Amino acid sequence: NLPSFQPVSGSLVIIDTDLPSSQSFSILIAAGSSVPFSVSNISAVAEGNGTKVTAGLITTTTLDSDLNRSFSFSLVISDGVHNVTTAVEVNVTDTDDEDPLFDAALYSFDVVDGILPSQSVVGYITVQDKDTAPFAAFSVQIDADARGAFQNFALAPTQCTRNCTITVTATSPIDREQFNRIELNLTATSTGSPVSRSGSALMSINIADVNDNAPKFDAASTNSIQIREANGTGNSAIVQPNRNFRATDPDEGI
Repeated sequence: NLPSFQPVSGSLVIIDTDLPSSQSFSILIAAGSSVPFSVSNISAVAEGNGTKVTAGLITTTTLDSDLNRSFSFSLVISDGVHNVTTAVEVNVTDTDDEDPLFDAALYSFDVVDGILPSQSVVGYITVQDKDTAPFAAFSVQIDADARGAFQNFALAPTQCTRNCTITVTATSPIDREQFNRIELNLTATSTGSPVSRSGSALMSINIADVNDNAPKFDAASTNSIQIREANGTGNSAIVQPNRNFRATDPDEGI
């Protein structure tokens, strides 16, 4: 009689109804199959009028479902007289083993001093998680900074799956005289369990100045001064000739 395969979770079971358990068996992955598995721990025990052969299928390398989700191949068993072939399919289940990754380590954007709501788009960032559902879901946020500058910006969307392009917007006017450059950390965190994974990037925003401030005289230079009566043309009219008028403008280069 020909040996027959029986599917059992976690192992290979073959029944041969006419050979004793002392008979020699071999189980091989069919030639030409390039798969990361091997057959091991072949054992044979008497069962009824025949023999039950059990073997294990073990991995020969680390599996990654993001690269290969399944493997199909054939197994061949021989009892020394007969050969029997059966088809095998191994499905690789995913785990949360990939970090969400930004497409750049540093994002550099330029905005104008006092940016208006109609000009609120600052730039775009892209984040990818190579895991499959449900492990491909992740959230993205701007981390709080000591100066509170993060409150001037928002991300949309903040909840993503697999691959996401996120818009960075300014939510309120930004005063260059308060911030000439803002550096903020971005964090993407997966929703996997039992341990979530994360990736990070830096966002640098340069604030370009505009002429939005009037020059002002310093208070110390606008005190009352004395001049001489009937002073001739071309002569100093100021009794305090070393007294200077001083003004400042907080704008830069404008």
